[in-house]
Amino acid sequence: MVTLRTEVTSLVWRAMTMRDHLWHGRDFTTPMAVIRADIKKPVRLESWGPPTSLLTRTGPSLGLPNATDIGELGQALTQFRPEILIVYPGVLAGLTQHFRAAGPPPFALSHIRTIGETLTAELREDAASFWGAKVEDAYSSQEFGYIALQCPVSGLYHAMAESHLVEVIDAEGESCNEGAIGRVVVTDLCNFATPLIRYEIGDHAEAGGACSCGRGLQPRCGGSPAGSATSS
Repeated sequence: MVTLRTEVTSLVWRAMTMRDHLWHGRDFTTPMAVIRADIKKPVRLESWGPPTSLLTRTGPSLGLPNATDIGELGQALTQFRPEILIVYPGVLAGLTQHFRAAGPPPFALSHIRTIGETLTAELREDAASFWGAKVEDAYSSQEFGYIALQCPVSGLYHAMAESHLVEVIDAEGESCNEGAIGRVVVTDLCNFATPLIRYEIGDHAEAGGACSCGRGLQPRCGGSPAGSATSS
């Protein structure tokens, strides 16, 4: 399926990107490395790029293809020495194992932002322990962009309710009670070029309860959504 986007959906994506940075207190002046499937060759920039660079001065960034050999990724990261790393959980696991075999971390990460795959509790704990960094997750897809961001207070996932209606439903199509696991269906409230209404994305999530942070975004997911969604 081909999903068309508009200037409005691009603006929403940029707003949610900035929300994610601000919620987790990332320092815009530090170097950031990004490892993604849509990066075809290594690229180094003097800024993080939009939307962040449109609003404030940032540190440099390094983009690396997701398919790069773990050893090559490790060498590139060691040379660049990022403080923020955006990465798929599977690649994070490989990098952590690679560097652990050689000794302590060769550079200091302050934030690890995972995308595109399910982040398990075991990997989160292992990566945070080895790197001494905060591990922060986001739930997004190619069709919708940001669907939910992880709360910096509780660890729950807040749906981006201004732009999406996110439902966790049972086998009968009814909303799941807190603690129950169901199918994720999403309605895009902003994309009028390709309307997606109660679109079943193919993932499952646990319905969460009220969050201690006080944010009013509904609904809330209790754990990392499991499935095949990829980061936008």
